Amino acid sequence: MKSKKRKESMNPSAVVPKENERNKQRVNPSKEDVILENVSSNTTSEDCCHTKNCSHYIGKNRLSLYKGKFLFSIIAFTVAVIILFILFHVSYVNSQERIVSIHQNFCKDIAGRLESLTVENDSTVVLDKVISDLIAENQKNTLSLLELQYNKLQSDFAILSLWAGVLMIVFLIFSIYSIFKVDEMQKQGRDYLLKIEEISSSANEVSEKLTQQSQEKIENLDKMAQEEMEKLSAEYAKQLSELKEEIFKIQNSFQGIVKEKASDFEKTISTYREELKQNAIKNEQMLVQIVEAIKNSGASSSNKEQKG
Repeated sequence: MKSKKRKESMNPSAVVPKENERNKQRVNPSKEDVILENVSSNTTSEDCCHTKNCSHYIGKNRLSLYKGKFLFSIIAFTVAVIILFILFHVSYVNSQERIVSIHQNFCKDIAGRLESLTVENDSTVVLDKVISDLIAENQKNTLSLLELQYNKLQSDFAILSLWAGVLMIVFLIFSIYSIFKVDEMQKQGRDYLLKIEEISSSANEVSEKLTQQSQEKIENLDKMAQEEMEKLSAEYAKQLSELKEEIFKIQNSFQGIVKEKASDFEKTISTYREELKQNAIKNEQMLVQIVEAIKNSGASSSNKEQKG
């Protein structure tokens, strides 16, 4: 019971100051916390560039929108140009096939007419005229088709040149726009760098203050721990002295009890010895009496025999 009471008396002295310090830190915040809050509030309210008032601010949403528009326009133009090239190629191939098919049909027509003719007088002259007329018509047709194909190619080339000019203009516009946006991003990056430098300097100051205060707190805690250790050592020494005194008292009381028991035992032994001595004396006396009685009885018996 005493040891439990002593432990309970020792523990509160070491626990109460720590709880008090924690409660103080919760209720009263330190200067470093206040400084950090002020720095964060200043950076968010005064130093930061707002989206509405800043002339060179580009938000993430706007930047992603510009990127999406730029990429979508480039992809759309490239797809349109590719489709036009494919269409022009298909039309050119189809026109060539038409010209070839027309020429083949002409050759088949001439061959059919020649096969159907019969040989007569002056038939060669007629054939030469017919063939020459047909060939002239075919040449005119092929020339007209080739002129149409050439005109179509020129028109297609003009359209492609127009599309190329439009693409060049679009690329120039977006390149100029990207140059301006790069300048704006550089300005914004410089502003952010300045803000980061300011925040880093303030953070360094706060960290130095925190290190100083932490060292002071550590020193105070060391002092408190040393004081508590000294108190505990003093209490421990007192408890040891009290325990030694109690043990000494118990030893003295035990020695007194042992002496009393030993004296009582010696007294009982002495009484037993005296009783034994008295009993031995009585037994010797009884033996002597018995021996004398035996002797007397023997003498009386011998006298009786002599008389008889």
